Amino acid sequence: IVLALAVGIVMSRRVTSRIATLVDATSKVGAGDLTVQVPSTVDDEVGDLTLAFNRMVRAIREARERIEYLQQIGAWQQFAR
Repeated sequence: IVLALAVGIVMSRRVTSRIATLVDATSKVGAGDLTVQVPSTVDDEVGDLTLAFNRMVRAIREARERIEYLQQIGAWQQFAR
């Protein structure tokens, strides 16, 4: 029973720390930092969530870059007129 309890505690701390890392990264993205990438080396549910988070942040960053580029083009077009 003690061994099972010890294993359970170790596993729960590992998962909890990985989730805390995701929470921290989410806060950074919410504050506008789109350079956040959370490392994911484990192939489980939390790892899948981490990969999905990284894909989402990358998609948001690319969309923002496209919008900024289009705004620059629009500004140059107005200047040219």
